[in-house]
Amino acid sequence: MSQFSTLTPMPADALLGLMTAYREDPRDEKFDLGVGVYKNDKGETPVMSAVAKAEALILKSQTTKVYEGPRGNTDYCVAIEGFVFGEGAAATQEGRTLSFTAPGGCGALFLGTGLMSRMGVKTVWVSNPTWPNHPNVVRFMGLDVAEYPYADPETGELDLAAMLAGIEKAERGDGIIIQGPCHNPTGIDLTIEDWKKVGALVKSKGLIAMLDVAYHGFAKGLDEDVKGVRAFIEAAGEALVSYSCSKNFGLYRERAGCFLAVGESAEGIAAA
Repeated sequence: MSQFSTLTPMPADALLGLMTAYREDPRDEKFDLGVGVYKNDKGETPVMSAVAKAEALILKSQTTKVYEGPRGNTDYCVAIEGFVFGEGAAATQEGRTLSFTAPGGCGALFLGTGLMSRMGVKTVWVSNPTWPNHPNVVRFMGLDVAEYPYADPETGELDLAAMLAGIEKAERGDGIIIQGPCHNPTGIDLTIEDWKKVGALVKSKGLIAMLDVAYHGFAKGLDEDVKGVRAFIEAAGEALVSYSCSKNFGLYRERAGCFLAVGESAEGIAAA
């Protein structure tokens, strides 16, 4: 008997199924709203001009492919830290942050949930609704999934009271994933004050939070979009962050992501 016969087939990816159905649909008026990929008026997803220039510069100037070390590309990590925490952020200056190159946002989520597991987390809370891969990644790590409310189905608006009440049910030491700007699939975002309240509650409950930043720049702009993330970190004191460059840089197939963490002490973050 094959050693692989003990495995249970993974469920088909619904979004990839939509992509296949779209390609096979012969109608000229078809329009694909299933996958979060930018397209111009010709239905094309071009390489951004800035990305093309950067690739040409790397091709011309790079002289080696030697190992970078566990962190990956240090310059890249430093740049993403500046994006998320702010240039010259106190936490960075005090050595209370870390960052690692990750294979896309999903890779960063895997690193984050893996670290949660090392920290003793057994259950991870996700919003209802959320991006389908959040519970998939959590379960793949052998952790349980629980849900907290997010959007009011009647009004189509954020139900902050229900969200906070749901988080109150979490046990000390549980993990929680909170989406950054452009919540998927609702598009409903927390205000700065909402972020502060959620951060304070996460801290008081002793939860381990991971902020998933997959659409940075698509709501109100690069700086405005992470003000809530920074407000949460200030209120909560500590957080993990999964960051994706797939959409804001158009690097979908390049799998460019970053895993970050910020702690209350340099000693604590060094252990991660």
